[in-house]
Amino acid sequence: MVSKSGLPQESLENKETRRMIQESLAKLKTKYRLVFILRAINELSIKETAVILNCSESKVKVDYHRALGMLQKKLAKRLKGESDCYDTEK
Repeated sequence: MVSKSGLPQESLENKETRRMIQESLAKLKTKYRLVFILRAINELSIKETAVILNCSESKVKVDYHRALGMLQKKLAKRLKGESDCYDTEK
């Protein structure tokens, strides 16, 4: 498979990035994973997400913000770990 730009390397990098995000997302607690999926992936509003999860809009905002922070930390650790593996200038 080739990326839109026609470069196989880009396609491989995009697959790897998606895989890393999916794995990191799978490690989140269910409440954070659900709110992230509904808001970021399904693009539901805060109100729609609150109705689906049967909680307040404030709870959706807080949980979404926490989910983003946790994902950011998990991905940063993974990326740092990968760059350390290939860093030859230590």
